[in-house]
Amino acid sequence: MEKELEQHIKTELLRIKHWLGFPTERTAMRDYVSALGVCPSPQSITRLMDEVVQIEWAHFPSAAVLRQMAYVEKEKVIQKRANCPICEGVGYVTIWQLVTFIGENSLAFRRIEDIPDIPNEEQAYAFQRKMLATPCTENQIVRSAARKCQCHKAAHG
Repeated sequence: MEKELEQHIKTELLRIKHWLGFPTERTAMRDYVSALGVCPSPQSITRLMDEVVQIEWAHFPSAAVLRQMAYVEKEKVIQKRANCPICEGVGYVTIWQLVTFIGENSLAFRRIEDIPDIPNEEQAYAFQRKMLATPCTENQIVRSAARKCQCHKAAHG
């Protein structure tokens, strides 16, 4: 789990620290942090904790209960982006980049530029072949990378 996300979870748990039965043992706290870690973003953790504080609990909710609520929250986020025509619900899209290396035998990058007009792998390979056939003074390759889709950003916001 990312440190930033873990810190956000701990901050959100502080909202209920004053509740009777709040875990004081380190291992129990790790269980709660792990349970909330199921949420796909800090925003979804905050939404879940907003829901937790509005419920009248007879007993302090267990980590298992919070984990179950986190899975429900995660499913809501997945459903929001499920019908995206761009990524088909994956949340990420493939992009193509032109990588220019420093020197002929170096693996150090001079620059990386997105190639906007290449929609698929076949066209990326065609671009690479065309580039290699053209005399050039720079050592370059075409590579694929992943970028968050617009629906992923919107669903997590």
